[in-house]
Amino acid sequence: MPTGKRIEALAGKAGQNTVEHVPFAKVRRPAELSKLVGVDVRGFKHSVSNQAIQHAIGRHGVPSVEIQRGQRAVTPEDFQRLPDVVRTAPALSPVRGKNGQPRLVYRADIDGISYTYIAEVRAGKKRLDAVTMYKK
Repeated sequence: MPTGKRIEALAGKAGQNTVEHVPFAKVRRPAELSKLVGVDVRGFKHSVSNQAIQHAIGRHGVPSVEIQRGQRAVTPEDFQRLPDVVRTAPALSPVRGKNGQPRLVYRADIDGISYTYIAEVRAGKKRLDAVTMYKK
């Protein structure tokens, strides 16, 4: 099944108690990213889970709220753009999550929409897991 279809199917499972991950891209420029986050990310893959999709839609999916923030509401279909976002965007900045784990912020303009995707380093699983996404 193509990656976009797997992500679409995963979005249909958003909000379920079980966690399911779909890897959607290899980490590009791993040496550069490793220096940014202080963790060797060679061989890592980007991954999105049904819970990350639910989180992003819950926090950034209400049109009336997003308009006040100067943003557009995220929809389940937007997650099919994640492979394009990581392929075309540089990792703009390393940040730390509330749990202290390193994160990378990606921004990409695709078809007139500016997507921001935040991924957290999961060293033990060799993944960069989607935390959230929003768009302008």
